Amino acid sequence: MRLLTTAGALLGATLLLIFAAHLISLLAPQDGVAGALRIALDVAALACAAVLALCALPRLRSFMRERNLENAARAASYLEGRGANEPLPSDLLFRWLIPYWKLWLVALVAIAFIATNILVGTPE
Repeated sequence: MRLLTTAGALLGATLLLIFAAHLISLLAPQDGVAGALRIALDVAALACAAVLALCALPRLRSFMRERNLENAARAASYLEGRGANEPLPSDLLFRWLIPYWKLWLVALVAIAFIATNILVGTPE
């Protein structure tokens, strides 16, 4: 459970740092101090993403291999208390959300980039 908490905290921190950097761009786009702060926030977000990729994700994959969990739906089912070989529930979560988590993550990131582009806009 600590591994999942760490991975979630790192992902959340990365997203919050990126959001804060873009918020600074909105509030003070031409200020030198704001630019330096934005760069510092971006570097901190990159560091969080690197720790997540280099430390937490390999441990998470090792956890799944040790318990014979072949995909995200099986891992979620295991964390809910089901055995590794029990059939998966046939609800919305296990049929559409968890098996396609990468698609949902890409869609969320695309929406975030589009929303940031709309909010910040292009300088004229």
